[in-house]
Amino acid sequence: MVIARKTRICFYTVLILSIVLCFQLSIFSASGDSDIKLVPYPAVVEKGTGFLTLTKNCSIVLKNKELSSLGQVLSNEIKTITGLQPAVKFGTPSAGDIELALDSSLTAEKYTYKVSDRVVIKGGSYKGTAYGTVTMLQSLNKAALRKVTITDGPDPSSPYRGLMLDLARQPHTQEQVKQIICLCRLYKIPFLQVHLNDNESFTFQVQGVSGLEGKKNYNGVKMWSKNEWKRLVQYADQRGVTLVPEFDTPGHGAYLIRTRPDLFKVGKGYYNTQNIANPACADAIMKCISEIMDVFKSSPYFHMGGDEADFSGLEYGNTKSNASPEARKHWDTYMDNLTSTMRKQGLISSTERITDPRDVHKDLINKINKLVKSKGKKLIVWEGVHPVPNDGVQKVTVAKDVIFMPFDNHIRADEYLNNGYSLINASWTPLYVVSQHIKGPAAEIDKIYSWNKMEFDKFPGFVTPETKYTAPESSVNNILGAQLCSWENKGDFELPSLRHRLPAVSERLWNRSSEILVEDFKARINMTDKLVEKMFSAGNLPIPSVLPAK
Repeated sequence: MVIARKTRICFYTVLILSIVLCFQLSIFSASGDSDIKLVPYPAVVEKGTGFLTLTKNCSIVLKNKELSSLGQVLSNEIKTITGLQPAVKFGTPSAGDIELALDSSLTAEKYTYKVSDRVVIKGGSYKGTAYGTVTMLQSLNKAALRKVTITDGPDPSSPYRGLMLDLARQPHTQEQVKQIICLCRLYKIPFLQVHLNDNESFTFQVQGVSGLEGKKNYNGVKMWSKNEWKRLVQYADQRGVTLVPEFDTPGHGAYLIRTRPDLFKVGKGYYNTQNIANPACADAIMKCISEIMDVFKSSPYFHMGGDEADFSGLEYGNTKSNASPEARKHWDTYMDNLTSTMRKQGLISSTERITDPRDVHKDLINKINKLVKSKGKKLIVWEGVHPVPNDGVQKVTVAKDVIFMPFDNHIRADEYLNNGYSLINASWTPLYVVSQHIKGPAAEIDKIYSWNKMEFDKFPGFVTPETKYTAPESSVNNILGAQLCSWENKGDFELPSLRHRLPAVSERLWNRSSEILVEDFKARINMTDKLVEKMFSAGNLPIPSVLPAK
C-alpha cells in the first residue's frame, strides 16, 4: 500500500515536471532562441506551430485613425521586402490580414505581436505599435511569418535610446538622413539627434537673425529650409522615430562668428567661442533656438551643445585677455549684473561677487532651460561644465532638471549623479564613431556588446583602468539611456558605419540585464542585416554585409 502510494506520487511528480518543462520550452525570454532572429531580442516569446503566409489579398486593418501613417509606412515596407502591397483600411480584419491597434492597458513603449490566422499588433502608443511592426518586418521570411505570441518593451530604466548625426561638418543629402531614420526604426531606436551647427556650417535657416537666413555652404554642406526640415521631422514621426535638434552654443561657433562677428565675436584668439555676454548675441541665440523648436515640435528634448568653449582670460576685470575692448565690457557688465541679481535672490552674500566666466556660461544654460521648458521640452547639455560650485570661485548652480550627456570623462559622471542630475551616456569608448578613429565593425560590436549604460570612459588613446567610471546600480534610473554618436562622417559613410553598431547599442539598452551571448547576437544580426540590404539596396556597401558568427 505504501509502495503503491509512493509510486503514484512519483508518477504525478514526473508528470507535473514534464508539463512545466514543456511549458518552459515553448516560452523564451531574453535568454535567446535559435529560431527567433530578432534584434533587440523580445522580453517574452511564446512559440506556436506552423506559419502564416501573406497573400495578395492581405490588408492592413487599422483600429485607430492615429495609426493611419504607420499603416501606409508598413504597407510600403512589405512591398519592398515581399513584392506584395497590402491595402490599408479601417474595419474588421479577416484571416490573413494585419491588424494594428492602440491598447491603453500597455505602457507607451510596450507592444504585443501575435501571429495566428492573422497578425495582430497592439501598442501602448504610436511608437509602441511601430515597434510591433518592426518585429513583424524582422520576422518575414519571404512572405511567411512564424506563428508566435510576443509581449515586449524596452528596459523601463532606459527611455532614451539614441543616435546622433553630425550634419554640420560633412555633406549629407536628405535621402541619406532618411536612410538613417529607417535604420533607427528597424532597430527600435526612438531618438535621432541632429547636430545642426558647428565651426564649419549651420544647416538650418533662421529667419529672425540677419545673415543666418541664407544658403551659405562649407565643404558642400547645405543649409536646409524650414520646410525641408519639417518634411524630415514628419518622415521620422511617421516611422516612430523622433528627431532631436541640437544648436551648439557657446562653443563650436566659428561659423556664426564668421557670419555675424558683430554679434558673436569675442576677439582675436577666440576662434569658436561665442560672445554670450553680449546681450545682442544672447538674444540671437534665443531666436535661433526658438525657431528650431518651432520646427521640431514632436521632440520632447532640445540639445544646446554647451561643450568645449574657451573662457580663458575672460575673468572679471582681466585686461590682458585677447577679448576686444567692447567684448571685455560685455563680460564685466554681465558679471556685475549677475552679481547684483544673485545677491538680491540671496544666492550669494553681499561680499561675494561673480568673477568666473564659467558662471556666465551656466547662467546661459539656465536661461535656455527656461525657454526650452516653456515649449514643453527638456534641455540636454554635453558634459562641459561643473554643475554646482566646486572650487570656491564659481557661484552659479545649473538647474537640476537639466540633463547632461557625458562623453569623455573630463567631468566624471559621478559629479553629476552625486549632485542629483540625470544623464544620458554618450561615452566616447565605445559609443563614438569618428571617421579618423574607426576600426572594423566586428571589433566595435564586441566592444559595444561588452559595455552597459552604467560605464563611462574616455577617448580610446587615453583609456586606462583608472579612466573608466562605473556608476552604482542605485543610479540606474538617473542614467536615462545612451546615445551612439557619429561625428565628422560624410553622408555616404553613415549607413556602412552604423548598420552593425546601432543594433548592438539597441540590444544593450533594450535588454540591459540579458545574458545573451555575443555569438547569439551576431547570428541574429546576420539575419536582420539582410533586411537592411533589402530596405536600402545596400549590397554594395564597403563593409561585409554579413558578419561571421563565431
